[in-house]
Order: sequence, then structure tokens, then C-alpha cells
Amino acid sequence: MKANEFLADWAYHYATHISVFHGNEEKVTLNDGVVNVKGSSNARYVPAVDLSDYQHKNPANGETIYVVTFNTKENLAAFEKDWKKFSEHRNVIVIFLNPKSKLDKKWTIHPYVHNKICDESALHTGLKALFSNVDSLKKADIEGLKL
Repeated sequence: MKANEFLADWAYHYATHISVFHGNEEKVTLNDGVVNVKGSSNARYVPAVDLSDYQHKNPANGETIYVVTFNTKENLAAFEKDWKKFSEHRNVIVIFLNPKSKLDKKWTIHPYVHNKICDESALHTGLKALFSNVDSLKKADIEGLKL
């Protein structure tokens, strides 16, 4: 399975699970590699294998964008480098994922909120602490992942 397909399939299952868990009547669809959730909440799950190539999207009114990526050192570095762009939108959440991790499988961050409550001088240390809760995935191990 290709990396983008894996992230899209994972996001589809995750969004469906969240909808069922919260008892929401939501329609979860997967179209052109993007997961759309419509109902009590509106969301888009956008796969981004390499965060350095991510094209920032503005959430529509009332919509949340979930950027789903792999928990790699390269993605963490790209995220930190692009912190200002990620943190300027109130409804953008980033999910870092490693399905093979022996620790947690994912960590999630809401950059807008994080930017409001955390000291900028501690950003690097804080992101590394969050990153270390999930085993780092090597780029070579990404292709061929299965749900």
C-alpha cells in the first residue's frame, strides 16, 4: 500500500471510530485521498506523507482540518520549521502516526492553542517530548504499511 493511501485509510477508520464513539450521526467519506466528515462536526483529514511538501489549507467556516502524517524526524523538523503557518489557523490539528510503535501509536497537537499557552523558547523541547511518546518511524519503513 502506498504511503498516502495508508494515511487516508487510517484517517477514514479513525474518523469513523470517533464519530461512532461520540454517538454522532455523521457521514464519513473518502474521496481523492481526503477524508470528509459532515454532520454535527465538519472536518477534512488531509494526508501528508512529507510535511515539508504540505500545502497549507485554510479551514472553511466551521470546519476543522486534520493533517495526518507519519511520526518521522523529518516531519517533526518540517513541522517546527513551519510552526508559524500551522499555528495561525484556529481549526488545524496535526496527527503524527506510527502504527508500528510499541509505545503510543499517535500524538496530536493543536498548534493554534499550543502557540497561545506555551512559551516560544520551549517549543523545540515540548515538541520533542510529544514526539518521543511514539516511536519514530523511518522513511524506509513507510511504504508497504498495512492497517
